[in-house]
Amino acid sequence: MMYLIRYSGEIALKSKPVRRELLKILEKNILNAFMSKKIEIKLSTDGSHFYLSSNKEEETKFLLKHTFGISSFNPVVVTSTEENDILHNTLLVAKNLLKEGESFGLRVKKSGNKPYSSMDIAKKGGAIIMNELKNLKVNLDNPDKEIHIEIRDKNSFIWHEKQQGPGGFPLGSEGQGISIINNEESIVSAWLMMRRGVKTIVVTNKEFYSKSKILENWQPDLQIYVEDKGNEINKTIEIAQQKKLLSISCHLEIGELYKHTILFREYALFSPTIGLRKDDIEKYYSILSN
Repeated sequence: MMYLIRYSGEIALKSKPVRRELLKILEKNILNAFMSKKIEIKLSTDGSHFYLSSNKEEETKFLLKHTFGISSFNPVVVTSTEENDILHNTLLVAKNLLKEGESFGLRVKKSGNKPYSSMDIAKKGGAIIMNELKNLKVNLDNPDKEIHIEIRDKNSFIWHEKQQGPGGFPLGSEGQGISIINNEESIVSAWLMMRRGVKTIVVTNKEFYSKSKILENWQPDLQIYVEDKGNEINKTIEIAQQKKLLSISCHLEIGELYKHTILFREYALFSPTIGLRKDDIEKYYSILSN
């Protein structure tokens, strides 16, 4: 099966040289993720999207969902840009997707010069589906199911299922840091640093060791150090010195900021959860836990 992968808007906003480097890191991260699970894939890019072929559907969806830098992805049917090929494959997708009594809408995007318009494909595709499949309704505003057709220079891609990635920057694009985890908020804090491209090392305690391991879904080579004497701060500084790390992250309340700034005065201190509402933290925790 072929998957169309879109990278995050944050990457797209960067200058061409920076974007090129970020996409190289993202490509490497995708390849490493599948290699770690011994899943064979083919990966290519046109500079705007990645295209991945895999025969392991569930594993592929899980890995892409947990790869920072990916905005969204979806399984696609690949065909040519010939009008008849597009219409034929659109009908095949509709036959597998639509049920009697449902409404549908076709969403067509076209780039490059073609002897037809997006509206031509939408009208003809809708007519063929209505003729071949009975008891369906066209609803362009709020359909039960949508079929998307993206027509590019050399190929067309037909899909209906779109899944969200985590967005952010590719892991490792902003170096390496260390995260203190001693509550659920600090797990979110570590995850948000990872989402900003920082590979992390975790210092935690016995109570939160098992919960910290959930971050391995997002960074398979995650190193977790357990401090069983309740002195995570000293352990964090010790590891940061040994590994010559420059940044430390943790969850802080506003009143703790000054104290920790002094304790970690030799490092860049980050607390990405500071100021977040409780429901925002719960939302992020739900995302990273799935």
